[in-house]
Amino acid sequence: MIKQDTSTMALDDLYRDRKVLVTGGGGFLGQRLTGRLRSLGAKIIAPRRAECDLTRFESCLQLLENNPVDLVIHGAALSGGIRIMRERSGEIFFSNAMMGIGMMEAARRCGVTKFVAIGSSCAYPGHLEGELEERSLWDGPPHESVAPLAVAKRLAQIQGLTYRQQWGFVSVQLILPSLYGPGDTFNLSSAHVASSLIRKFVEAQSQSMREVECWGTGRPVREFLFIEDAVEGILEASAVYDDTQPLNIGTGQPTTIRNLAEIVKELTGYGGEIRWDTTKPDGQLVKVLSVKRCHSILRWRAKTSLAEGLSRTVAWYRDHKDEADSSGGQVRSG
Repeated sequence: MIKQDTSTMALDDLYRDRKVLVTGGGGFLGQRLTGRLRSLGAKIIAPRRAECDLTRFESCLQLLENNPVDLVIHGAALSGGIRIMRERSGEIFFSNAMMGIGMMEAARRCGVTKFVAIGSSCAYPGHLEGELEERSLWDGPPHESVAPLAVAKRLAQIQGLTYRQQWGFVSVQLILPSLYGPGDTFNLSSAHVASSLIRKFVEAQSQSMREVECWGTGRPVREFLFIEDAVEGILEASAVYDDTQPLNIGTGQPTTIRNLAEIVKELTGYGGEIRWDTTKPDGQLVKVLSVKRCHSILRWRAKTSLAEGLSRTVAWYRDHKDEADSSGGQVRSG
C-alpha cells in the first residue's frame, strides 16, 4: 500500500470528515482545538471531565467503544503553576499518569489509527540550560519543582515506544512550552506565570497599588507560545508526524520572567513598582525548546510575537475579568 503524501496538503483537506476525539475538551487548549477542528470539517468527540473520568481505564475504554474515531489527541492534564504543583503533587502525578496510560491502551484496543500525546517542556531534564532537544529527554531527571507532571508525561513516550514495538500502534508525543492567550486560567491558585502576572498588573493598575509582588528572582528563562499558534502546530503535526521521537512545538524564543513582567506592566499601564519575593522558588533556571526538527519537518511556524499575544490576552482579560477570575480552570495542558 502506498502511503499518501500529506506534507503539502492544507489542514481542511487533512481533517475534513475525519473522526477525532480530543480529551480535555473543556480546557484552555481543548476548547480551541475542538473549535478549530470543527471549522476544518472534522467530526469531534470532546467529553468534559464531569461526563467521563479519564483516570479510570473502564471510562476510557467505554468512551472509545461508544465513539469510534480515527485520531485521538490527548490534551487533558491536571497542571498549573509552582503553587499547585507543590500543593497537589500526588494528585497531579496520579491523574496525569492514569489518564495517559488508560487513554492510549483504550485507543490501541479500539483500533484508533493514531494517538497524539500532548507533552510539556517540564519533562526535560532539570539540569539542562541550553536549548532542549528531543534527543535529550532522558538525559537526567526533571526539575523537582515539576516532577509530578514531568514524570507522568514521560510515561507516554515509553508507552508509545513499547506499543509500537509489540503491536505496531502509532502514537506520537508533541512537547509544548508554556501556553497563554485569551481564555487562559486566571485563578491565582492554578494559573501559570503569564496569566498570573496579567491578573496582578491589571488589578494593581485599576486599584492604584504602589507595588506588585512577583515570585522568585525573575531570572528564570522561559518560552511562551500563543494559544492560536499552538493549535495550528498541533494539528499539522498530528496529521503528518509519525516518528517515535518526541517533537517540540514552540517558538524557540527565550524570555526571562523579569522581562515578561516588564512587558505586562507596560501593556496594562501600571505605574508602580515590582517587588521580587526571593523567598519564593524560581523553578528550573532555563526552559526553552529547540525547534530545529520542528522547522525541518513542518511548514508551521509560530506567527504571534510575545508582545502582540500578551496585548491580546490583556484586552480579553479586561473584557472577561469576572468570569476569568472565578473559573477554576485546573484541567489544562502543559
